[in-house]
Amino acid sequence: MGENNPTPTEEETERYEIHVENKKQAYQAREWDLECPMSTVVSFDPQQILPYPRLKDTKQTFFKSRMICYNLCFFISKLKQGYCYLRSQG
Repeated sequence: MGENNPTPTEEETERYEIHVENKKQAYQAREWDLECPMSTVVSFDPQQILPYPRLKDTKQTFFKSRMICYNLCFFISKLKQGYCYLRSQG
């Protein structure tokens, strides 16, 4: 879908339908894996990259002072436990 055109093209509609079908298959495979007593299901969610500290976005400040914080979360389904790790750029 284009920004100014709310009606999707035929190609966009086809890609979306394929995406939805792949999502259904992935969800079903996850459910089967959860039922197997010998398997562990871990879901990863790479979160956004967090810039810090929050400074005015002038070019000079941005390139000289900003660091990046990487945020990775994952969830172990059978244990119902989630973990989140933050790692700095350096």
